[in-house]
Amino acid sequence: MQQYTHENVRSIPHLPIYCDRYEDYRQFSPRHWHDHIEIIYVVSGSLQVVCGENEYTLKENEFFVINSNKIHGTQSYERVRVLLVQIPYAYLDSYIDDYGHIRFRECYETEHGSRKYEQMKSLLKSIAHIYREKGKGYELRLMAKVNEFLYILFTNYSYKEMNAGKESRQIARLKDVLRYVAKNYQE
Repeated sequence: MQQYTHENVRSIPHLPIYCDRYEDYRQFSPRHWHDHIEIIYVVSGSLQVVCGENEYTLKENEFFVINSNKIHGTQSYERVRVLLVQIPYAYLDSYIDDYGHIRFRECYETEHGSRKYEQMKSLLKSIAHIYREKGKGYELRLMAKVNEFLYILFTNYSYKEMNAGKESRQIARLKDVLRYVAKNYQE
């Protein structure tokens, strides 16, 4: 049986999300999970994404959405520049009714060229630029773009999870344990 780690994602000071723009060569991130949704946008190069049992190859100017609590990992075999945005479960839960049962479409390879897909890519490019430049008030602009992206994602590419039985209860219990550990055993 494979072992997966829980990643404890920390937000950026003054922002409710985690955002990073990195460049790497032969990058490897072992399979893990967290309660944030994760958006991976490939600025240049290509990146292998394993999500659940499926494997995808993201090329330049493509993105992938990883739902909360989904086991995933990444690997690149060349130089790659990536924008990574992670949005906490609690942030989305405060805006979306019954968020615990909402899932987002993850792969968008059939959407290339569609108006919504192009809009989402444009927002991710803007987020990458705003985060890189970090000008005065960048936090406000960044969150405006992130929220616009989330709005399109939610209104066009979300669905209610129909199989929310035993596994969801187990994840809920595990989240309670993780919250307790985070609260009582900080580094």
